[in-house]
Order: sequence, then structure tokens, then C-alpha cells
Amino acid sequence: NGAYSKSRTSNGFALDVFAGYRFLLKERFILGMNVIFSKETNNLKNKTNIRNGPAINQTKLYRQFSVTPELTTGYIFAKQWMAYLKLGVSISRFKLDNKVIGTTVTIASDKTVTKVGFKPTLGLEYAMNNKASVFTDASYEYVPSITAKLKNPTTDTGTATHNVKVRPHYFTAKVGVLYKF
Repeated sequence: NGAYSKSRTSNGFALDVFAGYRFLLKERFILGMNVIFSKETNNLKNKTNIRNGPAINQTKLYRQFSVTPELTTGYIFAKQWMAYLKLGVSISRFKLDNKVIGTTVTIASDKTVTKVGFKPTLGLEYAMNNKASVFTDASYEYVPSITAKLKNPTTDTGTATHNVKVRPHYFTAKVGVLYKF
């Protein structure tokens, strides 16, 4: 099969709250562990016109929340500046809404799944004083594909199926404030 036209959009905001601890090792090296709790409004929308008939497939993927434990390593390269690398494993809860709109019938389904992804992050932090810092970082998160299967409304028998596959990947840039208790 295949599609003769396809469109894809994604947008949203994220709120992260995290806690962790860092150890200052000799020679300005940092080693730490964080846990991040995330809630976001981001959703991925796909719209595909199906080749074998006048059906339209509309797919929306929402990440309901995620928890990401991270291992952090860093290096203090100037008096108040630190560069860091985080390696995280994101545990995310997704909801996949899928609708196939045919000429005479519309079939809809949803599926909720939990997926584990990999999330490396590079960042830079500036210590304003001994309690507060500002940071900026960039991460790329890879999450395995999420699939669903629906009956295809373009066939008369209703026995054929239409497969939906969404592969969420996220590039995130953050700016924030850290407060040390």
C-alpha cells in the first residue's frame, strides 16, 4: 500500500521537576545522579491519505508523563562554570489516538503504552552563588516505535487491517534554575 499525501506536526511545552545529588571529586570532576519527573503538552499529529480508497488516517500521540533517572558527569572548567553530560533512561506513558475516516464509516481506537527510551544530554551551568545556578542543556531522546492495528474502512468485507506506527523522537533545549538545599 502506501500513501499519496502525508503531513506531520508537533508542538508543546514541558515542565520538569528534578532532584539529585552531586559529588565533587578531585581535579574539578563531578559525578551525580538525578531523577526527573516531566509533564508536557507536546503531541505528535500525523495525517495520511490512504492510497487504496478515499480514507484518511489521523493519528495523535500524547506523552502523558515521564520519569527519567540520569547519571551525570561534569567538569568545572572555570571558577563558576561547569560543562556536563547526562545519560538517562526515560520511562514514558503514551496515549495513541487513531482514527480512520472512510466514505461511509469512521473507525477509531486508542492505545495506552509505557515505553523506555534513551536520553543523552549535554549542558552548561553557571553558579551564581553557593545555592543557585542557571543552566542550559540540549537532549535527544529516542523512544521505540508505538504500533496499533485497525480495520480498514475502505474494504467492503471489513477484514483487512490498517497498521499505524509512530516513532517518537524528541530534541529538547532547556534553560532553567537550580537551587541547592
